[in-house]
Order: sequence, then structure tokens, then C-alpha cells
Amino acid sequence: MPRLPRVDFPGAVHHVYGRGIEKRDLFLDDGDRERFVLRLGANLARWRIHCIAWALMPNHFHLLIRCPSGNLASLMRCLLTGYSIYFNKRYSRVGHLFQNRYKSQALTRDGHYRELVRYIHLNPIRAGMVDDLDTLSGHPWTGHRGIVSGSIPDWQDLESIREIFASPQGSWIQAYMEFLQIGLRLGNGSTLPACSDSASAARKPNRHSLHMTDAPPEMFFGILEQVLSKTGVAAKDIPGNAKHARVVRARRLLLRICRRELAVPVSKICQWAGIPEYSGWYLLKDEADDGSPMLRR
Repeated sequence: MPRLPRVDFPGAVHHVYGRGIEKRDLFLDDGDRERFVLRLGANLARWRIHCIAWALMPNHFHLLIRCPSGNLASLMRCLLTGYSIYFNKRYSRVGHLFQNRYKSQALTRDGHYRELVRYIHLNPIRAGMVDDLDTLSGHPWTGHRGIVSGSIPDWQDLESIREIFASPQGSWIQAYMEFLQIGLRLGNGSTLPACSDSASAARKPNRHSLHMTDAPPEMFFGILEQVLSKTGVAAKDIPGNAKHARVVRARRLLLRICRRELAVPVSKICQWAGIPEYSGWYLLKDEADDGSPMLRR
């Protein structure tokens, strides 16, 4: 079956990731990682492409990049071919270095950039490579260190990060850090957008604009903790759309209490909790008492 053409167009933002063949390591030491980062920076400049977030893992990499001219293929061909030649020469090997061709998803602007920045930069914590956000701040192989320390590579697109996490309540760095902390407290690093939102939706406007995804107030976590205690459900089970009865009850309870106590739209509560919005509305469609009484203070 022929491979489908990639979705790319001027101004597209892509989540790009590639893995070593047979899941083998792509980076055997810091010298390899430095070489990959140098090649990445040189080719970003050559093709005038912006990198918003990035992470190097032992056997794969993640990039969140914006292509003003729609030339993703040119960047990746030069980057991966050049690195493969370097790696094979250094380690006296032959053959393919990467497993199949790299993967890419063209994304919508609204709501998904933040999720992917968080997902990409929390990869080392989720993989057990570093312990926490403090340690991650000194880890040199993601874009996170540059954001919090200011010592960013010349090619890292800090302006886009500022725009994505701009908040009227405080500094954008604080909003960024709080958003990462939310992912860790929910137990899963991020809730990624579905792949189906990549191609046909890429040019469709979304009425839920970027300001709808700002960080939840502390009261949200208090409500969440009470719901988890009441229902016996783990925090990691709240995101998603699993159909287990206890989880469904916990989600419905969380939505109802937040809607009553915080007076915010259902879409925002779903964003905070990692619940698909359509699922949130379904849970709330019957406002009558269903045997899941609200928590009493």
C-alpha cells in the first residue's frame, strides 16, 4: 500500500518524532546529542524553520516546529541524513539508523500547542531519566532548561513559548511551570490531541481560543482531591475517556462541582482534567440526581 503524502503547508506547526531502528539507541553519549543539536540548529537556520519545543531521548526524539514556508521535508531530510552519516562513521556501522520514516502531525493552533510543549518537555521525567522539575531544569537535552534559565540555543523559538503561555494573572514562565505541574499531578505528563485533529482540521477555526487553556486555580486541585478521596479513583485515571463505572462517576462529580463552585465553562474544566469535551458534555447531559451526590463541605 503506498504511503500517504504528509500534510504540510506554509505556516504549519508539526509534532515530529523519530525512533531508532529496532528501537535501538540513537544517542550513545553526550557527543552524539551535541552533534544532533548542532545539526538541528544549522538546518533550522538554513530552512528558516522555528523550533518551539524539543527533547532527545535515548532511542527517539521529539520536535515541535513551525514551518513558515511549508518545507518540513527539506529540514528533516538534511537533519536525519546528515546525522545518520555521522553516526555510522563514528561507530563503524552500515545500514539504516532510523526506524521507517519520521512521523509528523500538522496541528491546529488552539489548545494543542500547550499540550505538546508539556508532553515533549516532560518526556525525561515520564521515562525516569530525571526525578522532578527541579532536576529537569538542569537537564540539557530538552527545551525546558532554556525556558527556565534563559540560556537557550540561538534557534529555540522563545517568542512562541511566551505567546502560548501569556497570562493576565502573572508571568508567562509561571504559567508554563504551573501547566507542567498540573500534568505531573494528574499523573500522565499530558493529554495529547488525537491524531485525527491533524489533517482536515488544520485549517478550521476553533471557537475555544488559546486563553481558554490557562492554568486552573488551586481550588480545582482541592475539588479534585476530594473527588478522588470520595470515589477511590486514582488521579491518573481521570484523563481520557475510559468507561469504568467508578471513573465515570468521578469525572461526572468533578465536572458538576467545578461547574457549580468555579463558575467556568465545561470546556475549560475538561481541559484542566484531560477529559475530551464531548465526553464532558455527555456526562452532564442529565442534570438530575443520578445517585452521585455532590461532596459536602
